[in-house]
Amino acid sequence: NSMSGIDGTKWGVHFVNDATDYYETFSTPTTYADPLHIVIGTTTLPIDIDFSDPISFTTKDIIFNRITGVTTATTIAVTSEGTTETINVSSLGAVY
Repeated sequence: NSMSGIDGTKWGVHFVNDATDYYETFSTPTTYADPLHIVIGTTTLPIDIDFSDPISFTTKDIIFNRITGVTTATTIAVTSEGTTETINVSSLGAVY
């Protein structure tokens, strides 16, 4: 959506590590904190899967720039039954 320039905004994912872990997809002119951001969808993680990054009671945002899809390189980690898997996002927007 960012690379297509849909709605002329940036698009991103907001990860929340709280009592119930979830993530939201959103569009925004600037950041998630912008009052004009629009949540497109919310997904709650199953009870046996938790975020380990972001750490407990924090959030993390990945925002893809309009047209280029460029973002700040970062990682998200999920843990289930003692096993942790890491999702890497490159600065070019590739997710692996």
